[in-house]
Amino acid sequence: YDDVGTQFYLKDSKIICLKATNKLWYHKVIELNAETGDLLNTLYEEKDETFNLSLMKRKNSFFIIRDNYEKQE
Repeated sequence: YDDVGTQFYLKDSKIICLKATNKLWYHKVIELNAETGDLLNTLYEEKDETFNLSLMKRKNSFFIIRDNYEKQE
């Protein structure tokens, strides 16, 4: 799959990762099939273009951080 970030989370036969709008600016969290690379689902899409997304991995889960460098949520 094209334009995905380097942060990802593996769960069963799925890859959860960030999708880029342009170089180093991420606006979607997507779910891919680990074997084929096919898009399975869009889990989250940021509508506000001033925010960038990142994934914070935990032992058995992850959470999404959205920030615009002046304000974090």
